[in-house]
Amino acid sequence: MNNKIIPLRDIGTLSQEKANQLFTIPTKYDHILNLDDSGFEPEIVWIKFDDIRSLDDDQNIGRTEPHTEDQIQQISNSFSKGVETWQELPCVTRNDVNSYKFKYDQVYGYGRVRAIQEAGMKDGYWFTVVKGNDYELGWIKVTENLDLSPSFKQGKHLLVQQMNRLIKNGLLANDEDKIRDEITKINPTISKKLLGDVATTIFATQGTPERYQTWGPVKIKQWLSQSAAVEFMIGGHYDTKRKKFGYANKNVLDPLTQAILKYAETGSKSYAVLHVNAPNKQGDLKTLRKAQLETLDRYISAYKAVGMSEFPLEILGFMPQDSQTEKPMYLVDVNGNRV
Repeated sequence: MNNKIIPLRDIGTLSQEKANQLFTIPTKYDHILNLDDSGFEPEIVWIKFDDIRSLDDDQNIGRTEPHTEDQIQQISNSFSKGVETWQELPCVTRNDVNSYKFKYDQVYGYGRVRAIQEAGMKDGYWFTVVKGNDYELGWIKVTENLDLSPSFKQGKHLLVQQMNRLIKNGLLANDEDKIRDEITKINPTISKKLLGDVATTIFATQGTPERYQTWGPVKIKQWLSQSAAVEFMIGGHYDTKRKKFGYANKNVLDPLTQAILKYAETGSKSYAVLHVNAPNKQGDLKTLRKAQLETLDRYISAYKAVGMSEFPLEILGFMPQDSQTEKPMYLVDVNGNRV
């Protein structure tokens, strides 16, 4: 660790090599970001403030209350005396939407950035850049401020907000064991009292849990934008990565019809993500899913029977629907296993 204090006026003149030597990338969130799976290494980057979307305090899910002006002034005064290189840099993530006006979204360090600007840095600053989905980045925001929360009440409020958010977005089952496992996975040192109080409060606000999720276009769009660890297109939009048109439907015949038309018009194939009704008299999830694929198999056989070898539709998988057994961030197969 480099325990140096650098005058604020000199921070903007540092080379990339020197910044890498002076500042340290924190490792405390590696278990949340699943770095081994993503292949992305966090990095230190000089970024202009105008390129960062920074939420107001009341929009920041990691805080229970806004920074006070006194708090900002206190941090600003410390920066005026110099930048302590052993302190963490504020954190951002890259925005992959090319058409969006901001290149980065801020993850944490909102107060620090405001204080840095008030101390005289008007153009930009050094940031730690990480990569993660909304689930991972949401937990980092909460955990960062949980460590800073001065009271049991504030820590409880942060955790309850986060758990309710995960349940609402279909990322976590409203089940006591799963709630406890989720919290302790992210924060292994949490006290038993805080853990118990959080679980009790969540049940009081969430009510009776529903095991099976049903899907529609609006829910799927929300899932893709906020929760999913996979990417695909829906509504017949063209997927430039897969070079196919994408659909998400309950009845396999709907995307199949569209896929045939698209193939005839453009020569490009399609894919579909399927979902089914909640278990009913017709069967459990596995039976209902299997019926969809059996229907598709009959059409594939018919295609081959008339000498057509290029079938226009591929099934990527099924939407997760069983909150007790299926991972809510991923597509699953007939048996509910992640694909």
